Amino acid sequence: MMRDHVRDLLERVAAGGIAPEAALNLLATPQVEQLPFATIDHHRGIRQGFPEVIYGEGKTDRQIVEIAKRIVVAGDTVLVTRAATSAAELMRKEIDGVEWNELGRTLLVRGRTQPPTGRGTILIVTAGTSDLPVAEEAAVTADATGNQDMAFDVRVQ
Repeated sequence: MMRDHVRDLLERVAAGGIAPEAALNLLATPQVEQLPFATIDHHRGIRQGFPEVIYGEGKTDRQIVEIAKRIVVAGDTVLVTRAATSAAELMRKEIDGVEWNELGRTLLVRGRTQPPTGRGTILIVTAGTSDLPVAEEAAVTADATGNQDMAFDVRVQ
């Protein structure tokens, strides 16, 4: 399985989608990092095309920030979902470049490498105002995973 992922990474280098030095850094990074409260899979981006996402609910603010710091140091994009305002405040104090979406409760720090380009159009449909937080979370996730060219049309009937 790892062989296929390394081949994919090499093909991305050959196509110009990732710099050789960035690919070397990805391969040289330890696969996992064990913290007392979490195991970080640093090679998920190699295998899946996008690094781990931190599900913030149930974690302390400090745990979220410590996990995020480790991912940022590796040069990867960090996406935190279901983050509390207090976690956003702490993360913005300790990590540069944090994008906080209060309505969607997401935190995003863009990594050094670009995510793969999206494969099509994403439509986010809601049934009303109470769905907007989930729609915002979906939009931030879509953007973080390489779908920057999205159009939104919000209509209240």
